[in-house]
Amino acid sequence: MAENSAHLAANLQSKPSLFEVVAVESLAGTFYPAFRRITQFLVLRNPERFALLDRYYDEIFLVVNGIIQNYYLKNRGGTLSEIFYGLRRVSTETNGFSKRDHIFALFCTVIVPYLRVKAEKLINHWKETLRDGVQVPKAELKQFIIQIHGTSVGIYECLKIAQYIAYLAGYSKSHTPLFRATRQGLTYIQGEEEDIEWSWKNLLRGHVKISTVLSEIVLKGLEFSAFFIQFLQWWQTEAQHTDLTSLPTPDYPILTRDFNYQDVCPICLGKWTRPTCCAISGYIYCYKCIVTAIERTGICPASNYPISIDDIFLLYDD
Repeated sequence: MAENSAHLAANLQSKPSLFEVVAVESLAGTFYPAFRRITQFLVLRNPERFALLDRYYDEIFLVVNGIIQNYYLKNRGGTLSEIFYGLRRVSTETNGFSKRDHIFALFCTVIVPYLRVKAEKLINHWKETLRDGVQVPKAELKQFIIQIHGTSVGIYECLKIAQYIAYLAGYSKSHTPLFRATRQGLTYIQGEEEDIEWSWKNLLRGHVKISTVLSEIVLKGLEFSAFFIQFLQWWQTEAQHTDLTSLPTPDYPILTRDFNYQDVCPICLGKWTRPTCCAISGYIYCYKCIVTAIERTGICPASNYPISIDDIFLLYDD
């Protein structure tokens, strides 16, 4: 009786709660926008040097994410976000993790999000083009694809909620449709699977390889970065939820000079070089002029409104 009870308790404990698996998905979803924001900051600071990084960000992220996730799946049995929460993947049929399971997990973790991002960008581009009333080739076909895409996304979200309910009720070992399609689930990392312990004494004696130590340092750095990225994501979300009605209404800007800034930069009074628009005031500046002004004063020279580097964006007219 006692042995059966212990076995049952171990099985119940091996299944993570719904809150844990949702937290894993939330952390995995923060990597792309977080590194995207870093890339945008680098491009604004030096567009000539980091232009390719911004143009091919999706492909670069695909390769880097693929390398990291492949290493974690191969050596730890789970993705970076899953290992961060002390979980790993397991087959719901064999309770193991074969090479086939590894390939399926890598495809769902790396390739599927990449294809989803590309599809959303293409759909949004079509929506903007059709909304502007421009003559678009095969407009009816594109409109049909947009409707199909919206319907498929809605159906998938409904299936995802249903799978959550089935997982919570104990009818399924998989918490998402992708996990169920690949016959995989999440379980806790057991004690014998935890990280390798090492000390300086064993390292000097040669009991621990230097490559093992370096890999552990890199992996811990990645896991710490995952926590830091999640913290920044929470901070940014809290900042965006600020009640705008509680902010004081700024006074109408007092212009020190009456000048028509049409087709010229309000700072250098010359033709724009890399025209850059200020989202706060609507004025257009040269890129170097407005960046220099932000670094020195932190205000829009034409309107005197406070601005930051995040309030400007480049304009492309070609």
